[in-house]
Amino acid sequence: MDTSTMVMMAVALLLLVAAYLRAPELAQKGLGASVSLVLEILPRMAEAFLIAGLIQVLVSEEVIAHWIGIGIGPLVSYLTAWSLLGLQRIIMWEIPFLGMKVVLVRIAASFLFPLFAGWFSELLWSKWTEWHP
Repeated sequence: MDTSTMVMMAVALLLLVAAYLRAPELAQKGLGASVSLVLEILPRMAEAFLIAGLIQVLVSEEVIAHWIGIGIGPLVSYLTAWSLLGLQRIIMWEIPFLGMKVVLVRIAASFLFPLFAGWFSELLWSKWTEWHP
């Protein structure tokens, strides 16, 4: 078991004890809410993992390398888009918890950031290589 899992388990247990000490029915209510969340999110997680696994085997590394090239700009654009526009996170977490309207506004507001990040990283990379050959 890794450290982050142990920390999450400890925090969950600590919160459960705190809720129980405050009022036992709070702990029971919290556990019920947790079970409801698991039952709601679990199918989405399974689907997201299935989609991710299938994409990994259907799209070869060579194809991805060809699409993004090997330059710093496309690489930074890809990583930024992956962070901002991750489809699995949008489907599993954002839409159920925030609603479609908020998600669409967030996507629209952040849609151009990967392109800007790629362009800016190319600029920084060229300056860096001039200053530090």
